[in-house]
Amino acid sequence: MTTRRRSGGSSRTSSTELVILGLLRRRPAHGYELLRAVRVRHMSEYIRVAPSGLYKALARLEDQGCVTARAEREGSWPQRQTYSITRRGEARLQKLLLAHLRGNFDHSDALSAALTFGELAPRLELERELRRRREMIVGSQQEAVRLLADILAPAEETFFERLRVTRWAEHLAAELRWLDGAIASVAAGMAGTETATGGPQPANRRRLTRAATINGRRPRRSDSAGPRTEPDEGGGADTDSD
Repeated sequence: MTTRRRSGGSSRTSSTELVILGLLRRRPAHGYELLRAVRVRHMSEYIRVAPSGLYKALARLEDQGCVTARAEREGSWPQRQTYSITRRGEARLQKLLLAHLRGNFDHSDALSAALTFGELAPRLELERELRRRREMIVGSQQEAVRLLADILAPAEETFFERLRVTRWAEHLAAELRWLDGAIASVAAGMAGTETATGGPQPANRRRLTRAATINGRRPRRSDSAGPRTEPDEGGGADTDSD
């Protein structure tokens, strides 16, 4: 029996529903308030939703009996729908929470796919894109700091959201360290070979090692401490004339 992997669209839909129901579990809100919370709290880190997508999800949840809507008018503002979660919605929220907690870690990444064939890319373009990604990571780090300081001030309600943002910040810091090493390696002309970031040894270093063996030096196999070399006094090819 073949197990079909759930599509990214289904995953995104369930994440959108999780966010909507989670926010409504905290307090009733209208559609714009939900969308603003997604943006301001950087939930867009793990959910991509356009206004039309959010309202479609709200309509779907309302049809399923997970949320209710009531029309409200404030002052001269146009009438708008304020949504509240229902008991069925709370049950759906718990199911989604457990599904996401138990979900598999997704290792898929566009950069990893490109790096697999990095030797085929123009070197300057590769380095340029890595530097561009680094700038984006630095900007995200600054946003994470601002989010923790200004938006998610320590409070009981924000405890787990702060955990989520600190996890995000740790991932950003690790990615920045890797990018610094990768950029330095590519700039030094070692793309696709072992570098300080940890792959196979640079090809030019292996060639230098082989050249040293050929040009007047030979390994001493009897040395138990490991491979060593000694100069050939004749300066030419090794011969065992003893």
